[in-house]
Amino acid sequence: MIKGNPPRYAIIGGSTKSATSSIFSYLSAHPDVCASSMKETRFFLDKSYPVSGIYHVSQGIHLYERYFCSCINTSIRLEATPDYLYSPSTAKWLKSAIEDIRIIFILRDPLDRFLSWYRFAKQNCLIANTMSVDEFIARQQTQHGNPPQHLRALEQGRYGRYISEYLNTFHQDQILVLYYDDLVSCPLNLMKKTCRFLNIDNNIYNNYTFEVINKSLKLKNPGIYGIYKEMGKRVRRYTHDKPTLQKPLRSVRKRLDKYLLATSKSDADCEILSRDSKQRLESYYNEDTELLSELLKDTPPWIHYSNSGHG
Repeated sequence: MIKGNPPRYAIIGGSTKSATSSIFSYLSAHPDVCASSMKETRFFLDKSYPVSGIYHVSQGIHLYERYFCSCINTSIRLEATPDYLYSPSTAKWLKSAIEDIRIIFILRDPLDRFLSWYRFAKQNCLIANTMSVDEFIARQQTQHGNPPQHLRALEQGRYGRYISEYLNTFHQDQILVLYYDDLVSCPLNLMKKTCRFLNIDNNIYNNYTFEVINKSLKLKNPGIYGIYKEMGKRVRRYTHDKPTLQKPLRSVRKRLDKYLLATSKSDADCEILSRDSKQRLESYYNEDTELLSELLKDTPPWIHYSNSGHG
């Protein structure tokens, strides 16, 4: 447990490919929030999980503070590791390590999220550029043991089975579940709701420009972009505890991101699910979506879309 007069923490804990980067960016702009030097510290992930951070909670909670070297007078410290939702022991790690914590989840239509993962996997050269959506589905269904992160995309759309662990571990006022659809339709309302949850002023977003961050795209040269992303990861790992370097490097990275994505984006149509695949996936997720509705006492928006023939 963090000792002394512990700061408040806001953790964006999931889910992957559901605009966690955008929410992290918007909250980082708030004057009462200080963001971690790396968006995904991955500090509380299980050691067996297929992605990892620089440090692990088992090495000592004091190492977590290295991600917040520049945080002095802000009221809330923020980080976003969307894989926290899926890591079996993470809820208990967070409960035992941080006294004053609020956890945010943003959930997306599992079919749309799966397609986003498919595009992201191509964008980052995790799968062959020639692999079809149906082949990506089949590849997911033949995985055993401890598959890599991108080959868990299908299973990890079953939110109910994962979020139940957090609902059983934390008090209900410590958890906020948001929906991707609400972010798309009205980001201002969603951010005001988030601010109320964190008990911080929401007026700063009245004239805020909500840019989409880390969108999955179809690229002309995914290999070049993959090399750039890997270099960026290495730089962030080196500078995560060097506050004087972080701000100028972050500014340079934002400009490079915009330039590279603008110049390498493909004009080709993005792939869509076939009618048969869409029906199979809806059937695959149906039981878990019912569980999620029961747990949250709320109906996820994608159920309405499905019933109305959306998509």
